[in-house]
Amino acid sequence: MYRRRYSPRRIASLILGIFIFILAIQLMKEGASAFTFLLQGRENLTSANILGFGWLFSYLVLGGGPVAASAITLLEGGVLDEISTFMMINGSRLGASFVVLAIGLVYLLRGREMKVSISIGLLAFLATATIYSIGIAIGYVMLISGLFDFLEISGVVGVKSILEVVYAPILNLIPPSSPAFLLFAVGLIALLISFKLFEGGMPQVRLGSVGKGRWKDGLYNKNVMFLIGGLVTLVTMSVSVSLSLLVPLSVRGKLNHEKSLPYIMGANITTFVDTFFVAILVGSAVGLKIMIIEIISIGIPTLIILGLVYRKYEALNIRLLHLFNSSLRTLAVFVGIIFIIPLVLFLI
Repeated sequence: MYRRRYSPRRIASLILGIFIFILAIQLMKEGASAFTFLLQGRENLTSANILGFGWLFSYLVLGGGPVAASAITLLEGGVLDEISTFMMINGSRLGASFVVLAIGLVYLLRGREMKVSISIGLLAFLATATIYSIGIAIGYVMLISGLFDFLEISGVVGVKSILEVVYAPILNLIPPSSPAFLLFAVGLIALLISFKLFEGGMPQVRLGSVGKGRWKDGLYNKNVMFLIGGLVTLVTMSVSVSLSLLVPLSVRGKLNHEKSLPYIMGANITTFVDTFFVAILVGSAVGLKIMIIEIISIGIPTLIILGLVYRKYEALNIRLLHLFNSSLRTLAVFVGIIFIIPLVLFLI
């Protein structure tokens, strides 16, 4: 069914990606103070504004991971509070699913059938939007109620001491007069590079057919697909990467896109692993608490839907999928909507 290829080049890419990832977080942490101007004179900045900002930011960088990491560094830098950080992270996850849709649009422009090439991206966005709309409400209540304030979480001392030994000499080379905004921008670029190196360092997997008969039926079991989606995202540390893998499989007829919904649901839970590591690296106790709330708030509706009302939920998403994928006009309307919503949220 598949073949893995390991090489020194891939291992080197992965190691270099990890090194640059940690350095990028340190740079962004140092430069986070540059964003204090966003809050100066903006006492009326709402949770909706921050949600829209994180959403649009993910469109700009074509990924949710860098935006979620930025939210943690801005929290540690005193620019964002708990609620704003929580909203920006959720906005980043809503925006991340657009990457999958964009890949489908590329296949469409290359002459592939629209209903096949776009389906995974549409389904990823619909599933993310429906579950996160519930999860955001649950997490918001958890935060304002102080339900998890009893947790005394601290950064990993061993990790912090290693960071000081390895990265302090590099950071000390930066002139004290360097603009904070420039440090943050360089850190963000380095973060994007590190994610690209992660992708290059991942073992190459050549998938064939999903199988026949009982093997195929077993693989398409909702619980199995849910676990696979969670594990692939956990390994790649990117929901954009794990969901994007489904697009070529669907286009080539190797995967029934309508059966990929549980995979997407699983991926949307373990997608927080990279941001969890960021919170540890910057030593943010509040950031770790927020990430625990993120996982619980998204996990609750996901597991309830998967265990109790999955068939109805699947039918709803498939109906919406067929509606927006029925013609180029309806697809254009959908794309317009998912750009207008975050823009309105950011500006209101």
